[in-house]
Amino acid sequence: MEILTIIAAIAIIASLIADRQKTWEGTKIGLLMFVKILPAILSVLILVSIFLYLLPNEIIVKYLGEDAGLTGYVFAAIAGSVALIPDFIAYPLAGVLVKTGVSYPVIAVFITTLMMVGIMTLPIEIKFFGVRVSLIRNIFYFFGALIVGFLIGSVLHFMRNILKNNWISLSIIVAFVLFVTVSFSIDYYPGKSIFKEQFYSFFKEMILFLPIMFILIGLGDVWINREKVEKHIGKDSGLKGIILVIFLSMAQVGPLYGAFPVTYLLWKKGASIRNIFIYIGAFCTIKIPMITFEIGFLGWKFSLLRTLFSLPIIILIAILMERILKNKGFEVKQP
Repeated sequence: MEILTIIAAIAIIASLIADRQKTWEGTKIGLLMFVKILPAILSVLILVSIFLYLLPNEIIVKYLGEDAGLTGYVFAAIAGSVALIPDFIAYPLAGVLVKTGVSYPVIAVFITTLMMVGIMTLPIEIKFFGVRVSLIRNIFYFFGALIVGFLIGSVLHFMRNILKNNWISLSIIVAFVLFVTVSFSIDYYPGKSIFKEQFYSFFKEMILFLPIMFILIGLGDVWINREKVEKHIGKDSGLKGIILVIFLSMAQVGPLYGAFPVTYLLWKKGASIRNIFIYIGAFCTIKIPMITFEIGFLGWKFSLLRTLFSLPIIILIAILMERILKNKGFEVKQP
């Protein structure tokens, strides 16, 4: 409501600056339209108010709230199918219902069936399309409305979780998008440079790399046996486990953030804390594809010395991390 008020205020001010006469004419037309539909809206709101007073909120929430499930969808679909309410009245009505506890997916089903399904207007429709076509169309749209409600419910649930767990990241993304949009609009060079020369290359690398990595992680999750992982790189794997996890990390490619999904899979399948951090350290420093570049620019002696000095430090740090985190409730969380 506040956003709509702000938009309307901006539009009125812009219109007044451009032409006062047209602003007055447009405002008069809008207010006359509102006065014409006001009796219909008021009558519906009166009836809804009486209905909501007689029907306790607990009943509404039980049968039409978020926990109503399929029952709420079916009730809403039936109500929308038999109701004969103009769309401009349906939306204020939906707003009232939301405030009483009716879930948005159920409202979506109600609005969709109200617009698409017409039990009361079926006799008129039959005259134009015949019984068979009219029934098929209404049945399809009835079930289509249920699908719309289900999809909206799933998306809203997903978005709530995303917003709850990532509100800081989403705030940064929104701020950056606004900054870049303004930069391109006013030809602000630093903003355009940050996007073109920095962010775009990072984003392209990430979008080409991470989805593939997560698909491989998912496949590994369903195909790799936990007992085998525990046996080879678990807490009792000893030196063999250290060597195996080092070779695993050396065969990887990609930036550091690509290692984290792999550590989740390894942890889930039974890898020890020590070997988790050995994997991360080795992944960062001695990946074979990167060593080949290093040798080409810095020589094999430098690369060999760096690897030989880095490995004991990586292992020592991993052992210390295990001692610090052991029996402290450590876990690699699912992203």
